Amino acid sequence: MDARLAEVAACSPTELAALVNAAFDARYDEVGLVHWRGREAVAKLQIVAACFGGKAVAGIALHLAVTGLRSGMPDNTMVRATRPTGECVDVKAWPLADERAVPPLRVLLAQTQLQHCQNGTAGLEDGAALEVRLEPNKMAPNGLAFAIHDVGGVRCGYVANADMDRVRAPTGKAPEPYVDGVAVRSEGGWLIEVPGPAPRDVVVPADWTYEGKIVEVKSKNDALWSEQRMWIRVCEDEGYLHYDNPYLFEDDDEGGRIGTVDISITRVAEKGSGRKKGVAGGHAGMEVEPVVAGED
Repeated sequence: MDARLAEVAACSPTELAALVNAAFDARYDEVGLVHWRGREAVAKLQIVAACFGGKAVAGIALHLAVTGLRSGMPDNTMVRATRPTGECVDVKAWPLADERAVPPLRVLLAQTQLQHCQNGTAGLEDGAALEVRLEPNKMAPNGLAFAIHDVGGVRCGYVANADMDRVRAPTGKAPEPYVDGVAVRSEGGWLIEVPGPAPRDVVVPADWTYEGKIVEVKSKNDALWSEQRMWIRVCEDEGYLHYDNPYLFEDDDEGGRIGTVDISITRVAEKGSGRKKGVAGGHAGMEVEPVVAGED
């Protein structure tokens, strides 16, 4: 673990994003501390890692490993990337990696016993061309299933819900764009060979500037609870640590030490009286006032 943390801490933003993507490819669908939450999540994790930097990521990971303290981390994560021109990058429009060759894989052809699939399955031959189509189905995630048809349009089965993240997703409704597949006979039943999912990772250019901070947002009369106090102090007071963590603090330019994790508290104060109905991002009449950790 120490060697891996040292590797993470030494990474540039570009290298760190690549490590996140490699970890995703190697560990997705496994139970662990990181909740990947679908393939779309890898891009968000890459952006967060790149903006916070290797030392901050390594320091937080080591603290999690040593203390097991998962609760209390401030819940507002803020990131910013700036091009050399000074233009800020819209996170929602962050450029994705270029399409690249993705090796095919084989998954089980599921639900072949269903009445509306039996005719198609009965006529299958090894090596037959198949099509993966997107179809409404209330039993599937988000109400959409990956249905398998032969080239004549006869349904043969489905991609199992558990395998949907592993295969290339169709981009339209049948008979619009679909994904080509091939039937493969196996001892355990029919398989379908299909392309793997399209890349979802992002481009992290070396000449951009990256910034990240975490902020605990509190209402006017709300106070920090114990775990929140602990996280803030860990990232602000090197003397508070009861173990050696070489990544949470580094030398500054003035002969002192500074935290690698930008962490703070923000107080949300409501102006006026009476309850006001919601406005995107908060309530009408609310303002954000920064406060220091010692005030709570």
